[in-house]
Amino acid sequence: GAIELDGRLIAISMGEICGDTLVCHIEKALPQYEGVYPAMVQAFVNACASFGVTVAPERALNLMKNNLGHCIRTLAEENGLTFEALHAAYYREENAVPDNAVIPLPGIPETLRALHDMGGRHYLATHRNARAWDFLAANGLLELFDGGVTAEDKLPRKPQPDMVLAVLDRHNTDPATAVMIGDRPLDTESGRNAGI
Repeated sequence: GAIELDGRLIAISMGEICGDTLVCHIEKALPQYEGVYPAMVQAFVNACASFGVTVAPERALNLMKNNLGHCIRTLAEENGLTFEALHAAYYREENAVPDNAVIPLPGIPETLRALHDMGGRHYLATHRNARAWDFLAANGLLELFDGGVTAEDKLPRKPQPDMVLAVLDRHNTDPATAVMIGDRPLDTESGRNAGI
């Protein structure tokens, strides 16, 4: 389906029914979407610049969409840097990003609030570090989340089911009653791998 805001297409959604569970995937359609990627790209470009390396933001974004580790590994190898050095520089830059620099996709805050008001519980399962909680707080969304896992939990990356299974276990949630929503296919794949 299509998700519109004020008559503009902002995302496309795909869903599949598995038993009595609807599994949703939302893919952003706004090329100018101001979510997490612009802040990540700028942090990465700045990290590379600290080594005298110029990286086009578009290239960094394309590599990041695979995953951040892939981006760091690729550009470190291409520029004679160690993974560890570029990784550390990236996180120094990312930690300097203001909490309000990450803006949720239009419609997501309203959807989270509506589901919360109907008794839904939200949990976060992210590869990002614990700053994800700060970004949620800066957008007035933290109170809508009952818990979750971040990179600090040191669980295998999605699409492995470990992050989702940890959330389900910690919050005594039956996978048959859960729905996994994400902005990349690996998110919903992780949910399926966890039995959602």
